Formats: sequence, C-alpha cells, structure tokens
Amino acid sequence: MENVLKNSNKILRIRIQDCKPRLSCTQHSDIISLNFWHYFAIKYSGIKKEIIIQSNKLIYKLFHNSKNILGILARGTDYIALKPKNHPIPPNVSDIINDIKLMDYKNKYDYFFFSTEDEIIREKITKTFPSKLKQIIPKIKINYNYSNKTFLGFNKNVKGNIEYNKIYLLNIVILSKCLDLLASRCNGSTGILILTNGFRYLKIYDNGLY
Repeated sequence: MENVLKNSNKILRIRIQDCKPRLSCTQHSDIISLNFWHYFAIKYSGIKKEIIIQSNKLIYKLFHNSKNILGILARGTDYIALKPKNHPIPPNVSDIINDIKLMDYKNKYDYFFFSTEDEIIREKITKTFPSKLKQIIPKIKINYNYSNKTFLGFNKNVKGNIEYNKIYLLNIVILSKCLDLLASRCNGSTGILILTNGFRYLKIYDNGLY
C-alpha cells in the first residue's frame, strides 16, 4: 500500500458496503462459489509460509506417511448454548460417533484427525476412539461457560489470543488435507472447503438453522 500511494498518479477509491460473493457457512453445496474462492485462496492465500511448513511437519509427526486419514470437525459451545438465529444447528455427538464407526468399518482408517473448540464434545470423542484419534489441543482451555451464554469470540482465552488462533488455523489446514471429512456447518468447515483440493468422501451435517 505504501508503494501504491507513493508511485501511483491516480488512485480510485470505492467504498464497499458489502463483500459479495462472500461465501457463508450455509453455502457448502454451492460448487461454483466454492471453486471461485478455492482458486482465490490458492492464488492469493494470506496463510504464512511458516504456518504451511509447520502444518506439514505436524502431518508427518501425527500420521507419518499415511494418507488414509478421516478428518472430523465438530462445533459446539456458543452454538449449543445460544442457539443463535440463522446459524446452523450442529449434529449430536452420538451421530458423529456413529458415522465415524460406519466409515471406519468401511475404510479402515489409519487415524482420525479431530478438531473442536468444545471440551465436552472432545471428551466424548476421545473416550470413544482412544487409539486412532489425533488432535492438536491448545495449551489453554477455553473453559466456556454454558450458563453465561456469550459468543465464543468474546471468551477471554480466545479474543486476542494469537497462539489459540494459530492452532485453530493449523487444524483447518490439516483437515483440508485429509482423505475424507465429516464436519459441522460452520465457518471452519467453509475454510476447509476453500483450502482443500477435494475429498474422496465429504459429509457436511445439515440439520437446518436455529
């Protein structure tokens, strides 16, 4: 921007009220928009090279040379507590567990890579699949207060926490490289679908909106 301001003779400024075609978490079946944003992300992605390098190192550390990985993204916390209007209703943990079992029976995965911000969901999934499950867990837990009912972004351990957000991004990048994916409808799964080159099998849980 400094170079542009210094060297340009004419600068046209346009105030944009809304960024369209912005891809929302309710448009996962919109293949045209997904392809558009995938191309945009690959060509102009702002993900730092050091993050990509770190994600590749983590992939090798977690899975070695295996590509037979099922990715799982579960959404909870404020979605469950607040039930915000026009936001996707996340699947029950029991439904996710049943689908993991069915898919593992069929595909015999080497590992599952699991990501969630919800400690209750994490505990249930971890107890059910102790041997195959791989995760990257932040050092500081969110400790979300379900009775207080506030948006996750206002949580003191999330807002402004660069380390937490870095781990979140690493999770999204790794999930985008899994062979198959089970995911809640949320902004995280939107990011995964934008970054991925494709999945052999994909299931985005569509339980409607609150």
